[in-house]
Amino acid sequence: MSDSNLLVIGGPGSGKTTYGIQLLHRLQYQVGILQLEKSIDDMSSVAEDSDRMARGLQVNHTVGSQYKSTIYKLIDGNKRSHLLELADYKGEQIRSIGHSNIVPTDWVVRARNSQRWLYLLRVDTVQSRKNFFVNPIETGNKEPEEVNEKSSGLELWTIEVLQRLLFVRGASTRSAVSSPRLAFVLSVWDELQGADADLLPWDLLESRAPLLFNFLRANWLASEIEIFGLSATEKTLPEEKPDLEFAKNGSTKGYIVTSKGERISDLTVPLAWLLNAYP
Repeated sequence: MSDSNLLVIGGPGSGKTTYGIQLLHRLQYQVGILQLEKSIDDMSSVAEDSDRMARGLQVNHTVGSQYKSTIYKLIDGNKRSHLLELADYKGEQIRSIGHSNIVPTDWVVRARNSQRWLYLLRVDTVQSRKNFFVNPIETGNKEPEEVNEKSSGLELWTIEVLQRLLFVRGASTRSAVSSPRLAFVLSVWDELQGADADLLPWDLLESRAPLLFNFLRANWLASEIEIFGLSATEKTLPEEKPDLEFAKNGSTKGYIVTSKGERISDLTVPLAWLLNAYP
């Protein structure tokens, strides 16, 4: 048996909870590369969100400063067992790391003890400078900080998070990083429109966030980093009035876009790649 030592990283609204619930459904139905043998922990922490999604509703936004995690025992296609810890927490914890010179002690421990990182970033929060000037983001009633994060500022914020977590982990970028292994996941892929929807994940990141693209390319060993597209639900779910079609078929909704452009329904693929169980 191997310990996953997996760290899930994602800022506000990145889709950690939604992906976690849909991933759990795939594991339970045993339809992917990774399958669920058993839950080691009490699953009550995910029960409410799982129930909301089963009724065709958005999951609740995580509140407070808590870090809720559940450990699962998984088995891969080669019959190897893994212990996987999936965590849910308020994305503000990651935002604060990007904006502050202080990394909280608990996050220092997590960064040091993890050999595999899964970083979730909403694809609609970054857009190319050309598109930004041609089609400025509507500010509405959003706070200035939120608007700034939907421009090139988000690239710098994401880079700062990664740099600080690498630093407290003791990983040097003087040579290509081989550990932690990094799966970078661009979520809400279903919201892409036009030609962008046909781009490969690496190409989309390069066109929308070239600074971040170059940072990842320059600092990670090519074999130890991969970028995936993710649509966990294939649509935006309502907060109050249930989506009855999703309630009926939601456990099978969602897909992953691989670096080769393949669109597959197995939501376990990014984790399987991190665990060396996927090509």
